[in-house]
Amino acid sequence: RSPTTELQCLGFTAAFSHSVVSVRPGVQDPWAYPMGIPITIVGSWFGHYGAIVMIGGTPCPTVTHMPGNETTRVVCAGFLGNFSLSDVWVVAGEYSAPPVITAVSGCAQLSTTTTTGGILFWCTSANLTSLTIYGSNFGYSGARILVGGQPCLRVAHIPGNETSAVVCLGLSSSAVQNALVVVIPGEAPPYAISDSNVTISFATSCPGDPQLPCSGHGVCGEETPGVCLCSRNTVEGFWDGPSCAKCWPGYYGPNCLSLCPGGPPCRPCSGHGLCQGGLLGSGACACFQDPLQGFWSGPTCTDC
Repeated sequence: RSPTTELQCLGFTAAFSHSVVSVRPGVQDPWAYPMGIPITIVGSWFGHYGAIVMIGGTPCPTVTHMPGNETTRVVCAGFLGNFSLSDVWVVAGEYSAPPVITAVSGCAQLSTTTTTGGILFWCTSANLTSLTIYGSNFGYSGARILVGGQPCLRVAHIPGNETSAVVCLGLSSSAVQNALVVVIPGEAPPYAISDSNVTISFATSCPGDPQLPCSGHGVCGEETPGVCLCSRNTVEGFWDGPSCAKCWPGYYGPNCLSLCPGGPPCRPCSGHGLCQGGLLGSGACACFQDPLQGFWSGPTCTDC
């Protein structure tokens, strides 16, 4: 009989009523797809380009996405191996990593982070109705953008940079305050969503340089729009003032890290004098010398 289409079983003696008959290719003559014939694989979420196809653990030499059906059909060409009973794997090139946001147009990244550890972009224009978001792995087309949980009315991929720059149009920025920004690539699998650590704010301008809000020593609008929340810790310094440009009372030095002697910040010099604090201060105590507040002396104003 034909060696590839018909087989004859001889010497079988067991009963086989209503039995399943299966055939496995012979070890010495495994079935192989005709060499050089392209293999088309149909599915979903293959990406628009760059997919990798593995057949039985062997990569296809050439993989192309079918025009017009890039995300659902890929063609493996030049495969010469056997693949009887072999697994077929497709690694999507475009969606191999989740989207990452690195910058937002018209918004300056603050040197400090939000209380949740994310990156805060402070946007200078409260009338901005569109945003350009930069990063990677945004997909070739059809991305969605959420700002504060609200979708952008229109999203456009920038020609030539489709996977790394998208524009959000129709954004109502007046209500945006510490809003989470999320990018979901078009035709992407469920896991392909950007990191949830980027927020933007269109808060009322805070005092100080617009490119360095709160003098770089605080966060603009973290709690109240247009109001600086000054840093007060042993790493960034203890800052005060509308623009966080001076030391908190009781601290001195160029970084506002040194504590005045003689007590806590609210009662320097033991409460019997004034500390020479501030950015240019030496931290020395000037003790009171008057009948009303007493006549004090000593480094911390504890002596009469």
